[in-house]
Amino acid sequence: MLEIVSEMVFCLVMALLLGFSIGFLLAESLYGVGEKPIFGDKSSDFDASESLEKSKKIEKLEKRCSEKNRLLKECQDESRNIKEELLKRIDTLEKRRASLEEKRDRECRELDEKLSELTKRLKKKEIELREFETVLVKAEKTIDTLK
Repeated sequence: MLEIVSEMVFCLVMALLLGFSIGFLLAESLYGVGEKPIFGDKSSDFDASESLEKSKKIEKLEKRCSEKNRLLKECQDESRNIKEELLKRIDTLEKRRASLEEKRDRECRELDEKLSELTKRLKKKEIELREFETVLVKAEKTIDTLK
């Protein structure tokens, strides 16, 4: 009889251990790997406050992220506007430079033409001066011979 009772106790202990291990494995699979199942109000409150804290941190991070994205978009828009304005100014300056170069080239041509004209006139005047000097020299010789 003692043998039967000890065998029954042994079977009950084994059934208890088997039930505990099956329950533990089921709890693990239900709550996820590494998470502890919730037993009692204290751990439930702790997990709820931890969850609330995490959600607040996530909200703050999302707000910061959205703010940074907004600022980034504003900066990109502003840089695009500045770039457009800069390109307009560059275009205006290029046109102005081209017109100034054209004006300078035109004025240089005009000055070259005036210089060549003045050089021609100078040569003519030099020739006239030499002719006048020869006439004066002849006139002086004539005056000297008449005296």
